[in-house]
This record gives sequence, C-alpha cells and structure tokens, in this order.
Amino acid sequence: MAYIIRYAEIGLKGKNRIIFEKKLIKNIKARIPDSIVIKHFGRFYMYNNQMEDGEIKNRLKTVFGIANFSKAIECEADMEDIKEVVLKFVQEEIKNRNIKTFRVSTNRIEKKLKGSLEMDKELGAFVVEKTGLKVSLKEYDLNIGVEISDKIYLYKEKVEGPGGLPVGSEGKILGLLEDEDSMIACYLAMKRGCDLFPFVFDEMQKEKMQKFIDKLQFFSPVELKLHVILPEQLDEFAEKYDLHAIIVNDRIESIRDDYRIATLRPLIGISENEVKEIKQFIESVKS
Repeated sequence: MAYIIRYAEIGLKGKNRIIFEKKLIKNIKARIPDSIVIKHFGRFYMYNNQMEDGEIKNRLKTVFGIANFSKAIECEADMEDIKEVVLKFVQEEIKNRNIKTFRVSTNRIEKKLKGSLEMDKELGAFVVEKTGLKVSLKEYDLNIGVEISDKIYLYKEKVEGPGGLPVGSEGKILGLLEDEDSMIACYLAMKRGCDLFPFVFDEMQKEKMQKFIDKLQFFSPVELKLHVILPEQLDEFAEKYDLHAIIVNDRIESIRDDYRIATLRPLIGISENEVKEIKQFIESVKS
C-alpha cells in the first residue's frame, strides 16, 4: 500500500529542514515498522504491505510533524493508464456507497503531462462518459485526488495528522506527572518536538501516573520510562541527561515558583475547550 504524507511546519525550517525531515522519517518508521519512506519534492511516499490500512491510519495520526496523509493508488505517467486506474477507482467507490457527483483535483508536484486544469477537465469528462456521474466542484460525493510526482498517485481523502514538529527535533525535557492536565501539558511539549523524560516526585504516585504514560507512549517514537526523582535530585538528574527544561501543568490561576531549570507551562493561554479536545483526541487513540 502507498501513502502520501504531507507536512507543513517543517517546510519553514530553512537550512535546518533536512534535519527535521530525517527525524520525521525515523519517527514514522518507528511507529510503522517495515515501511519504506521516500522523500520527493516536499512529500513523503510511504509503502507498507505488512500492516492493515486501518492500523496504519491510526498510527500516522499519532506522528507529530505530519499535517495530513492519504492512502493512494500508484500508476505510471501515461494518460491512458491514468484513465484506466481512475475508472476502476470510481467503480469501486460506486460499489461501496451511493455516489452521484464527483470532482477531480489535480496537484502537480512535478510539471509534466498536462496542466492541472486540463487534467481535471479531461479526467472529469472521461468519468462522466464512462459512469454517468455528474461533476460538482463544491458539493460532491467523491473527490478524485490526482498527484503528479515521480509517479502518479490517486487518492480520495486527506486524513488530518497531529501537526507540530517531530518528537526529538527540539531537545530533551522533563515532564512532571501529577494528573490528567500534566499529561496534556506533556503532549503539547512533545508536539513542539521535545523528547520527554516523564517523572514523579513520589514513588507512591508512580503506579497512578503510569496510565497517563501509557497514553503518551502512542505519540513517542521511543519508550517512555516513568522516573522517580526526589526534589533535591532534580538539578543533578537534569544535568546528567542534558535536560533543558521542566514541563508543569500550571494554569494562570495557580502558578508555582520556577524550578532552577527553565520551567515551561504549556496550559497557560490554552482555553478549556482546547484542553478538552486534546484530551478526547488522546483518549481516541487505540493503537
């Protein structure tokens, strides 16, 4: 199976972009083993025949750095071949659900074959002729996505990814686990590319907080081990593992004193609705 993987924020990183791209590829492969990932003109094309499509989609939704992705069908850069694959693609969709309208959306990563609008019109006219479906550019039952790159890729949907930056691209930090808000604060730090070292101050809290680590693990390309660090050992531990900051769950109404290392408070400035949405998303991840 082929997947088009698109990213957004990494594309703004200038000369450092390749570092972020390599980290994202590494994280994708860690989350979806036995995958081949090819970079081409600001896209990744991933191939995996070892895992079911549903599980692949669930896992790609947890890889920070991915803006969106699409399951795709490959074909060669030949108009007759493209039309044949498009027709099979549409006929299969018609079998599975009620489709009356469609549109074609062409994106040319490489400037070959025909222009985007010309491709849209020619493929659209072909589908109308062969199936009797109607074209509708705004209200449509099926979108036929056509991406012209090293090969031609056909897809029907873009699945939203978590966005952000690849975990491990922005340094290592401590994450203080105290409650569910702490889990969300750590999630936000990981989304900004931080490598998380989760910990508790009290051994008695370790078992209770482990359930939050289990949920965060879905978003980490490396194993998350929950540490127990006494308050007086914090600076020594941070120096030993080169940890640059500590993440806490403070809200604007309850800000604790800073620790001796940089103290970050991701939940300040985040609305309660946003917190609830993040929590629901974390809870929805199953694999």
